Amino acid sequence: QSTWGYVSDSPSRAMLVALLFALNCVSLVASSPDALPSAFDARTQWPHCIAGIPDAPAASAATPWAIATTMGDRYCIFKQRSSPELLSEAQVAACFMGPLEETWEYLSDRGLITATCYGAQHGCVTRCQNGLPFLPIRFSSVEIVLEQYGMMALLESSGPFTASLNVSVSYLTYSGGIYVCGAEPSIGRTSVRVLGWGTAPDSTQYWIAAAAYGMSWGLEGTVQLSMEACAFEGIAGFFS
Repeated sequence: QSTWGYVSDSPSRAMLVALLFALNCVSLVASSPDALPSAFDARTQWPHCIAGIPDAPAASAATPWAIATTMGDRYCIFKQRSSPELLSEAQVAACFMGPLEETWEYLSDRGLITATCYGAQHGCVTRCQNGLPFLPIRFSSVEIVLEQYGMMALLESSGPFTASLNVSVSYLTYSGGIYVCGAEPSIGRTSVRVLGWGTAPDSTQYWIAAAAYGMSWGLEGTVQLSMEACAFEGIAGFFS
């Protein structure tokens, strides 16, 4: 596992998705494309709830960063708060650092704690550094959405989701334009926080995704991913 957050494909990934199918956690229902706008950005829809891009690369790998920021955004939206909940990516990394889908499954039972609670501690902690009650923020369910318009509807209705995709070496130096997955040999997988979508002048549709590499990378910390070429599942937790 490198600081860029690449992980190899897990042999248990297919079994996990099959299990989630059995538990009715996987959505295959397609939303009507006619009901969706040609462009959407969660940062505009919920300006007070979407965490900004860090100036420097995230301290942890891409998967814990993507999950912690995504769930902080979604919790703020659900609770109708005025600022995103800053959840601890360090706790995610310390307690379970695996492929995106499996990390979500692990956390669905244990929840996430705030960055303030974790503080400067190390390892998988069970108490807050500042003496506050240890109260992980739990979500009631995790959903994997396999279909493009379903992911768009998920984002528009309840906020960002996470995704894991194969990338090539050119992804490391991405600086703009629409990134096309599979155009070059893969060097592994990375995780992103999907914030929206858009349509280029040539009608190419793309996802807007935040990466863990800081403002100096890509388009101020984001990447435009070709919807046609970058196939992935959208994963998000829900609160009740």
